[in-house]
Amino acid sequence: MSRKAAYVTLLTKTSYLAGTLVLDYGLRAVNSEYPLVVMVTPSLPKDARDVLQKRGILTREVDTLEPETGAHTLAAHDARFADTWTKLRNMDELMDIELAQDQIAAAHVCACNPRRLKHYPADW
Repeated sequence: MSRKAAYVTLLTKTSYLAGTLVLDYGLRAVNSEYPLVVMVTPSLPKDARDVLQKRGILTREVDTLEPETGAHTLAAHDARFADTWTKLRNMDELMDIELAQDQIAAAHVCACNPRRLKHYPADW
């Protein structure tokens, strides 16, 4: 690998461990030349971290960030996202986008609410 690049995801709960393992498997299955790095929070149990280590997945511990109390109300899982796994494909070409030395590439949350769902933050 001629430059530093990686796919990065966040794992905070054991309940998302299976999804992280699927992501790792998918990247390996398409022969991605970039590693998966999993950011883990202090709340992630040691047994989940051990699974990542045994699979050879790189981890980096990060602090938990939370909005101020009362700023947002978390909603229950929204069933319309059930097919999200289908979107997983090799995206190595994104690693070739030219960026200035002082830039990073990232995707932000869709701050929109076209369906006017009441459990979304009011400012969306």
